[in-house]
Amino acid sequence: WLIGINIREANFNDLDLTGLNLSDSFLQGSSFRNSTLVGAKFIRSKMGNTIFQNANLFGAKFELTRLDKADLRGANLKKTALKGAVLNGANLSTAVNLTQNQLNTACGNSLTKLPAGLLLKICIK
Repeated sequence: WLIGINIREANFNDLDLTGLNLSDSFLQGSSFRNSTLVGAKFIRSKMGNTIFQNANLFGAKFELTRLDKADLRGANLKKTALKGAVLNGANLSTAVNLTQNQLNTACGNSLTKLPAGLLLKICIK
């Protein structure tokens, strides 16, 4: 468990981090490209500019997490919890297994990129 860590631009690419708990952490600009993060917890973490390209985030928890400008292209978001997540400027344009129900619990802005047919409410400050 790495709860509450504070690191920038860490490289977690191509790793199996199943069940990892990085809740309450600051991981600005870190990369989890092509990693397996099944059931991982990022609750209340600050993850702006984080890269999750092609990561397996099945069942991961991003509740109350800041994902500003995060790159989630190609990420598997099946059963990923986004309740209270802030997705301002995030790129989810090619995320897979993302549902409208998941997005209904999060918010973003006009720069957030979503797969066709999905909508996201605007964050209110």
